[in-house]
Amino acid sequence: MSARARVWVIVLHYRTWRETEDCVRSLLQSDYPRLRVLVVDNGSADGSTDELCARLPAEVQFLTLPSNVYYAAGMNAGIAWVKQRDPSCSLLLVLNNDTLADPGMLSQLVQASVQQPDAGIIAPVIYFASQ
Repeated sequence: MSARARVWVIVLHYRTWRETEDCVRSLLQSDYPRLRVLVVDNGSADGSTDELCARLPAEVQFLTLPSNVYYAAGMNAGIAWVKQRDPSCSLLLVLNNDTLADPGMLSQLVQASVQQPDAGIIAPVIYFASQ
């Protein structure tokens, strides 16, 4: 694994465009240069995906599912989408849309994957934000 591997972050979205926008914007502030973001709309049908498309930069990709298939199937659809379009991708991060990422998180995760090449899963430390 290279310290400059491309990382796809898959964000699952369902109806709460403001949370999803905040999550994606926090990812886009990452210090990691080879980041790609896919927002998977889990069948929202409320116009929130249109709102996100209008508000987020063009480099953010979208996959719209016809109905809410819930967490696992929604993430699996996103993973399949990435693997089909970017077969050489070896690093994926899956996030709920109510997550905010520290700017250094991806760099730390990629570095951990370089240091532990046999690890199947690497996860960040998660803190709960005060309301």
